[in-house]
Parts: sequence; C-alpha cells; structure tokens
Amino acid sequence: MSSFAGVARRRKQQTGAQKDETEVKEGEKRQSKSVKVKWVAVLFWTMMFAILVRFRGRNGSFSDEGNGTNENNNNAKENEVFTREELGKKALHLSLCGEVFDLSGGGKGKGQADAFYGEGKEYHFFIGTDQTKGFLTGKREESNVDVDTLSHGEVLELEKWVRFYREGGSRGTYRKRGVLGDGWFYDENGDKTERGRRFWERVEEAKRSHYEDDGSSSSSDSNSSPSSPPLCRAAWTEERGGTVWCETIKGAGTKTTKTYPRLNAKNGVCECYEDQGYSDLRKLYENCLPKSSRCFTG
Repeated sequence: MSSFAGVARRRKQQTGAQKDETEVKEGEKRQSKSVKVKWVAVLFWTMMFAILVRFRGRNGSFSDEGNGTNENNNNAKENEVFTREELGKKALHLSLCGEVFDLSGGGKGKGQADAFYGEGKEYHFFIGTDQTKGFLTGKREESNVDVDTLSHGEVLELEKWVRFYREGGSRGTYRKRGVLGDGWFYDENGDKTERGRRFWERVEEAKRSHYEDDGSSSSSDSNSSPSSPPLCRAAWTEERGGTVWCETIKGAGTKTTKTYPRLNAKNGVCECYEDQGYSDLRKLYENCLPKSSRCFTG
C-alpha cells in the first residue's frame, strides 16, 4: 500500500514538474514573440520615417545637404552667372542693370512675353543682352549705360523697371535667374563691380533728393525723364493664377489717394492711375471693374 502511495506521489511530482516546464517554455515563447513583434514595429516605423523624409525632402520641406533641396536648387538657378554668349542663346531672357530675368515663366507667361518680346516684336531688342540704356531711350543701344551721367529721374526710372521684373512683371510670371558677369555691373564671379555698387548708391541719392524736394525733381535734373505712373504689384499662384493690384498712395498729412490698375497697351506693363478712366491705350483688365484696385489676370 505504501509502495502504491509512493508511486502516486512520484507521478504527481513528475506531472507537476512537466507542467512547470511547459509553462516556462510557453512563457519564453510568448516573450520571444513579443520581442519579435516589437522589432517588427520598430523596423516598420523606421522604414515609414525614411520614406517620409525622402518624399518631403523632394518637395523642399526637409533640408538634405547631401542631395540638395529644391530650395537650394532654386537659389542656384537665381544665382547663375551668365556670360554675354550664354545670355545671347537664351530665349526670352534679358538683362537689366546686370540682373538676368527669364520672361517665359516656365511656359506660364510665354504667350504674353512673346506678344511684346518675341521675334519681330517691338521690344525684342531687349532679349539676349543688357539693354539698360535702351530702357531709357526706347531703342537698341550699342554702348553700356554710364552710371555717373544719369540724372536722378533716369536712375529712379531704371530702379522702377528692375523692381518690376523682380516682382514678376504684370502677371507675376517673370523670374530672376542670375546676373550677367561681363564686368560692367557684375564680375565673372557674380559680385557687384564698383560701377554696380555706384548705381545703387545713385538710387539712394535720387530717392533722398526726391523726398527732400517733396516729390519734385531736383533742380539739377533738367534732363529727367517725365514722371510716369507707378507700376502695379503682381503675384502668381498655381491655384489662382495672376493677380495685379495698386496700393493707396499716402500724401501730405493724412491725405491718401486710391489708385487703379490699367494695362499699358504699348508695352504690356501694368500701371497704377489715380483716376478710374480707361481707353485703348490704358486698358481695363478683363472681368475687372473700373473702381477695383485689384484684378485677376488668369
């Protein structure tokens, strides 16, 4: 009887030991499986983050010094240094005060640019060269502009045109691509020459003189070009297209004057006028009211 009880106890102990061993093994399996799941999750999210970085990096949202971001590429395009020969081969590119502008707008503004700057058109002589002097005379000039002989009015006229192209033109589609490194306004490295620095000093001098004279030309500027209407501001977006607008002019004291955008039919430039009138030469933008200070150009 005691022998039977001993056998029963041993079997019970063996069963308990086997059960404990089974539970330990199952626990180890669960732990191993949990570790694997965690590593898979870590690997998955690491891959997702890498994909996100690559995708966003291509769209300019993350910097990537190794491969170069869109922003860096755009800056490179805007800071290109052209030779005269290179500029001469570029369609719808011009130089003004040594700054090179692309008028095609990546194709978006090509039709409008062709209408004024295309082959056989009135302003084609500006294309492929620096015709800074031509912006003052309205015709092709063979010589470069002499900065020191310009009147204050002429300096401000050139500065106005530089601003016009920098801001994208009447439809906001023009883009600055770099500078002309021919040694006149900029050297071969893209740095301003002494003449280039002097021009912008002359601009500041002319502005100071303008303000000191309360808007009238300096007495030494008897050869100044006639005052012309201020240029419109312009912008372009993928969603809305082009927009032009005129800002309110502040006069003496609290006086303000509202101005209205009109398209100059002769040169395709948007100008701001104080009156709401329009004509064949001073055109009203399509689908824009005469009293509106902002117009959508498509």
